[in-house]
Amino acid sequence: MNVAALQKADKTTFELGDTWYVVSTDWLIQLLQHAYQPEQHPAPGPVTNERLLDDDHHISKPNLMFKRDYRAVCSQVWELFIQHYGSTISIAVQTKEHVNMPDQWKIVVDLPTCAGVAPPKSLSIALVPHVHTVKCNRRVSVCDTPGKFREREIVRVVGATGEEVDRIVWWRRRRRLGEDHAGSSRDDADLDMWERIPGCAGATQYVIRPEESEHLVRAQYVYRKSKSEQVVEGGGAESGEAEENLMLSNIVGPCEESGPMIHEIHVIGAPVIGGVLVADVDYWGGTEGASTYQWTRVKKGIRTKTKIESIDWSRHRKFDARTLEELRKKGVNDVIRVEDVQTTTENVQTTTVFDDPRCHVITEDDVDSMFKVSCTPLKQDGLVGEPKTSRPTKAVAK
Repeated sequence: MNVAALQKADKTTFELGDTWYVVSTDWLIQLLQHAYQPEQHPAPGPVTNERLLDDDHHISKPNLMFKRDYRAVCSQVWELFIQHYGSTISIAVQTKEHVNMPDQWKIVVDLPTCAGVAPPKSLSIALVPHVHTVKCNRRVSVCDTPGKFREREIVRVVGATGEEVDRIVWWRRRRRLGEDHAGSSRDDADLDMWERIPGCAGATQYVIRPEESEHLVRAQYVYRKSKSEQVVEGGGAESGEAEENLMLSNIVGPCEESGPMIHEIHVIGAPVIGGVLVADVDYWGGTEGASTYQWTRVKKGIRTKTKIESIDWSRHRKFDARTLEELRKKGVNDVIRVEDVQTTTENVQTTTVFDDPRCHVITEDDVDSMFKVSCTPLKQDGLVGEPKTSRPTKAVAK
């Protein structure tokens, strides 16, 4: 967030007719730390006011203190917070006096109302039973202990959730010392220590990611009945407020890293003289170590293999998401040039595609040859997975 924009929108005078918003002090501290030291502190994520409210998020917790537990910001600043970070709950105050009177706060779940769909009676999540396929690393560690909450396994909501599936929200938190297994939602009803998992809102199943290692996972169903529905049912009409229900699932985990394996491997880049072929590898299994690569050339029925070489992360570049996206757009039909993958490492050592085992530069001697590449995954802790080989390229044209 732009600090200058925040300072410009901020004001200190509570005028008649204004609406201000309560914000957790802890969240504001995270925001300011990120604003002034972004290299050391990550972005704070959605505004987390849940810690100020009871388990059902209907009323405020007792003994809250202004400044210690919360602050109040004007509507212009709140709009900036929502624009940049979002929030599931807003707490509005209509007068300056109400800032210090939590019983006068207006608590609103910032979601659209349901359309005649009743919430589930309970919410539960479980691991999808694992099915062995040709992609499984049967002899190492991905499949040796079925039923583990491991990277790339799937957790899904059990039972019906009605038509309002977009109300499922997923959360994670790091396992505490000595916490060997998950408990029920009653064991940890406060979401204050939980982090909302981005990019999966509304999904009834969730694929465990590498960053969930040593984390517990849970789901949340957020239901809000409209005022018109309450009038029809004869309840809540006088208050004019929507009935809210935030339901938490059981807790699963802790999640583990999988063993090292190659999910998919492809060769990208058109096979033309002067072009570069690049091994595009989808690695699973925690932090990758010195995985090995070997290229095979097939020319007139004769196979020639390069020597097996390892990735050296002190010299070779880890292709970031943007670089990979640009290379993948080229696919197998566009030429990848040397300058597209040339890099300088953080130690300011220049490396070239000629000594990067993931790359092969095509020469005139490669005319009429097809190429494929093999990768043997290696985890940072030394565990070795099974090698996997790509499909061959088209023959290099003259």
